[in-house]
Amino acid sequence: MNIHDRRMDITALCCSSTDKCVPLEAFATDDVSSPHHVDVAWPRDSALNRQRLLAVVPTTPTAYVGTGKASPSRKRSRRLSNSERGKLYRSRRKTYVQTLEEQVEELKQEVTQLDLCEWSRQQQLAAWPPARQPMGTTFANIVDEYFSLFKYGVPVTEQDGVVGIRQDQLSLSFQQDRYLKGLMHSDVVFGDSYGVHELLDQWKKYSLNHAGLRYEVKSLQLVVAHPSPVVLAPATLHVRFTRRTIEKIFPHVLWNEGLVQRLIGTEFAYSVGNTFYFGDDNKIHRYDTYVDFVAAFVDVLGNIEDSMTMMESALIRKGSMIGGDLLDEPQSFAAEKAQRVEMMGGREGQESTCACDCIGLSS
Repeated sequence: MNIHDRRMDITALCCSSTDKCVPLEAFATDDVSSPHHVDVAWPRDSALNRQRLLAVVPTTPTAYVGTGKASPSRKRSRRLSNSERGKLYRSRRKTYVQTLEEQVEELKQEVTQLDLCEWSRQQQLAAWPPARQPMGTTFANIVDEYFSLFKYGVPVTEQDGVVGIRQDQLSLSFQQDRYLKGLMHSDVVFGDSYGVHELLDQWKKYSLNHAGLRYEVKSLQLVVAHPSPVVLAPATLHVRFTRRTIEKIFPHVLWNEGLVQRLIGTEFAYSVGNTFYFGDDNKIHRYDTYVDFVAAFVDVLGNIEDSMTMMESALIRKGSMIGGDLLDEPQSFAAEKAQRVEMMGGREGQESTCACDCIGLSS
């Protein structure tokens, strides 16, 4: 005999004859906007049913309805402590420093490779002198020919004559003179003077007042090609001092015998800057040169005091022109000054005549 089971299903406990059944899944969310959220209508006449339902709802997996607490899956990640943040900062900084060190090493290797390439290029240039290098322009060739002719100065003797000069030196002197007259303008501007004769005179003074003169051109560079070409030619002038050098160029140090003995027989290397300006006729119309005496003196003598003493009253004019007297003026300025004096004299004569006329009228 089957006994009728009077136990009621949990769903039946939530239902009444007049109310609609509410599934248990509706209690698994606390979102009011959810379609499953419903307000439970408790049967008034069933207190036992309410107790049973309250006993069942907390046992479900998502039974956090009405508690105000979020589920464990919705909790935010834990914030790092100070020690953990410090460790993270140190780790990132260490990585950053290591990256910088690797980049520095790569740059050092690149610089070393570039230095080797530059050294190799300099060796190739040294193996081919400027005379054999392709200049690319006629103007650079003209300047190169000039320095090849005057590499060792000009042939001179103590008496500045032709007596005692060898035949090969006479031939060189003839070539130099022909070059200056053929490829330089007759009124070429050289320093504060004009004319080829002034340039040739300076070559004679440099050659006569020094021993072992040797001119080395470092490079030739065409700066401006049109309309008036300009060629730069940095060079080094090697000379050896003699007593004549001191007497003719630095006579003010003759009283300092100790310095004189240090200078005699000493070799100096002057850095020289040369700039050649060409005209429309493809001839040199202007030639500017600058000799750095001070740097060479400091390099050899080893101190600035002696170098300043050497240059204090040296017979060196503007444009690195040597010899003569400091009070000597170039011919162009001397002629201009004489003309100015004549004009002043004539003006004074006119003023005196006017003064006499005024006196005669007043009397």
